[in-house]
Formats: sequence, structure tokens, C-alpha cells
Amino acid sequence: MKLFLVILIYLISFFSISFEIIKDSHFTLTLKSQELPNKKKFTLYENKGSWTNNYGNYGTFFCYGSIQSVTNSYEALLVICEHLDSDDEKYWILYERSNEGNEGGTGIATFIEGTGKWQKLIGIKCIFATKYKGFNGFSKEKCKLTETIHKELQK
Repeated sequence: MKLFLVILIYLISFFSISFEIIKDSHFTLTLKSQELPNKKKFTLYENKGSWTNNYGNYGTFFCYGSIQSVTNSYEALLVICEHLDSDDEKYWILYERSNEGNEGGTGIATFIEGTGKWQKLIGIKCIFATKYKGFNGFSKEKCKLTETIHKELQK
């Protein structure tokens, strides 16, 4: 019976361990828009800011992209960002979201390229949420990691 309990506790603890990278970002936003007579709008999106994560990494980033307003309340966002960390290593993330309204929203972020330790994250998909206060933005991103990537980021 004791052996069964030990094995059960081990299995529960083994399968309940998950690894995440959590990134917080703050940025300043610049928008340039063109509106059509039918009220559809196309907006060039640019931002730059700073970030930190739960592995002790930090750095700066800049982004370029577009926002398409198909109706007055529906937006589709497509943005690519280049991040530079404190070790001068870089990674690029593609952000995509479709949402109602212009107060921010949630979407999918995908690591598409990286140097150094960030190469191992290529292809990882994350969730992100963004809120705006005027032209200032606040964002949080969460990505599930394998144990191998978790150990690499701890170095």
C-alpha cells in the first residue's frame, strides 16, 4: 500500500509540473490611419517599449504592423516585433488577434525567429492580452514551455 501511495504521489507531482514563460511589456504606440468612404479603416501600427519576464530576462522591443477595421466594431491586428535582451540576443514574434473594439484584446503570439537561447523557442505559440491607456500600452504574454527549454532559459 505504501509503495502504491509513493508511486501515486510521484505521478501526480510529475504530471502537474508545467513550465511557462511570462512576459510583461510596456510601450508607446503610434498609429497612422486611412478611412474609406464605407467607414472601413486601415491603420499602420508602430510601437516601442521595454519588457521583463519571469526568468530574469529584460530588454527593449519595437513593432510594426497593421490593424484593419472591417466594420466599426471589428478589428484584425497583425504585428511583428523585434526584441533585444540584456545579452544582446534577439527574437521576433508575430502577434495576431481579431477582436471587438479598440480598447485592446487577446490573441496568439508565435516565436518566428531567434538568436542564442531564443532559437529554441521558434514555433512556440503563446497567448497575449493588451490594454491601452491613450497611446500607452500594457501587455502580458504566457507561453507553455518544455522542460528542456525551461532549463535552457535558466542558464
